[in-house]
Amino acid sequence: ALKKPPSLISLNLSECDICSDGKMKGLYELCGALYSNKSLRELILKDNDLCGISKFNTGTRTSEGITFFGEMLKENGSLTVIDLRYNKLDAESARFLAGIAKE
Repeated sequence: ALKKPPSLISLNLSECDICSDGKMKGLYELCGALYSNKSLRELILKDNDLCGISKFNTGTRTSEGITFFGEMLKENGSLTVIDLRYNKLDAESARFLAGIAKE
């Protein structure tokens, strides 16, 4: 669905359990679709456990999802607004994504 519709410019996936139980499959699938999507401008991923830690402080911290997300951002180029609030990003993950945003 994300690969073809040129009219989709905003996508809100807040609290959708994309990385539920520390599994990154949902994030990998989303990023796979966004590699080739050049129309989406805004992506809201608030509160989706992207670092493996849930809002209940359960799970295991991992940079795997953020690293994969960052690699997608380097290729995508069309996203101008990304909301990652409440994903418990650590300082290293935040610096990594900020570095990509500056490129």
